[in-house]
Amino acid sequence: SPGAKALTPPILGIERALTLRNVEDVDAMVAALQSETVPGTLPAEDPGVEQGSVVVIGGGFIGLEVAENMVHAGRQVALVEGTDQVMPPLDLEMVSPVHGRLRANGVDLHLGHSVTVIGEHDVTLDDGTRLPAEIVVAAIGVRPEDSLARAAGLEVAERGGIVIDDQY
Repeated sequence: SPGAKALTPPILGIERALTLRNVEDVDAMVAALQSETVPGTLPAEDPGVEQGSVVVIGGGFIGLEVAENMVHAGRQVALVEGTDQVMPPLDLEMVSPVHGRLRANGVDLHLGHSVTVIGEHDVTLDDGTRLPAEIVVAAIGVRPEDSLARAAGLEVAERGGIVIDDQY
């Protein structure tokens, strides 16, 4: 298996978002929490951003784990999910209590919305809402890591992954 890479959709400013796929990503996130000089964070004295604010893009399992850990780290967390519920593979009845627990723990849920712009101090949603964002985490999903296959000239599917025949 060639593994996977974090999905980073064509959102203006996406390069500012942190991802969570490997140990290096964890190190970058820890550094962002501890330092105002790491990419993805803003100076503590900047009046344009609410200090400690984190926007997590994606309400799947990884996004929820990140949101939970950011709350435990004392951060103000907003979670943006494009569908009308977190953990989209599950039934709404199953995740409704999760919505309640997230809100009870201070997570500002923005369900059924997407991020259109990641700015220097905030993110903008598709409805025009602007959320303060000292740190932005993109936990949107993964795609196959197919760069080696592409470089080797192998046929790769439109959404990634090596094309195989009946003999693999």
